[in-house]
Amino acid sequence: MYLGRRFVHVFWAMLLSGAAMAACQDPPANRVNWSDCDKSGMSLERAPLREAVLIKTRLDGANLQGADITHADLGFSSLRQADLSSARGKQARLVGADLSGAQLVRGRLRGARFDRARLTAADLSGARLSNVTFYNALMQGAILREADLQRAVFDQADLSRADFSRARLSGARFEEALLEQADFSGADLTKAKLAGADLTEANFSNADLRGADLSDAELSGAVFTGAKLGNAIWSDRRRCRRGAIGVCR
Repeated sequence: MYLGRRFVHVFWAMLLSGAAMAACQDPPANRVNWSDCDKSGMSLERAPLREAVLIKTRLDGANLQGADITHADLGFSSLRQADLSSARGKQARLVGADLSGAQLVRGRLRGARFDRARLTAADLSGARLSNVTFYNALMQGAILREADLQRAVFDQADLSRADFSRARLSGARFEEALLEQADFSGADLTKAKLAGADLTEANFSNADLRGADLSDAELSGAVFTGAKLGNAIWSDRRRCRRGAIGVCR
């Protein structure tokens, strides 16, 4: 009886192990499970990966241009130097993922989650990222030029030297974020929340900060030449006069 039970346990263990191995060999498809698989350097251009399970998957250097990762879970996956240009990923989950040096140019990722992810030197130029969360993410030197980041959340993120020039950031949150030497020139920051953020030497030239909240922010060396500051709350909690430009009066 004991040997019989042991045989059954071994049989199921082998079966489950084989199924797990087979999953890594499965072709790209919606709802595919590639958890903990190595797909580094793989060509997945325009691949259908909706609701795919890609937790801890290695996709370093992979080509995911135009891929559909809508509702996919890429939590803690590695996508270093991967190309996700023009990828679709509404409400995709990339919590804790490593996207250092990745290309997400013109990606459509509304509502995606990048909390605690690493996006150092990643390029998100022109991407559609409204309602995306980047809580506590590491994004030093990231490029978000002309990206749509309305209502995005960057609370406590490290965005030192990030490029937000001409980005749409109305209603975005940067509370207690590190934005030293970040470039916001020409950006739309109307009603954005930057309370407690470190904005040392940040560039806000010609940016629109009307109604923004900069209370308790560090503004040493920050540049506001030509910036619209009407009704903004300044670092000392003064409200700037309506029509104020360049200087909070």
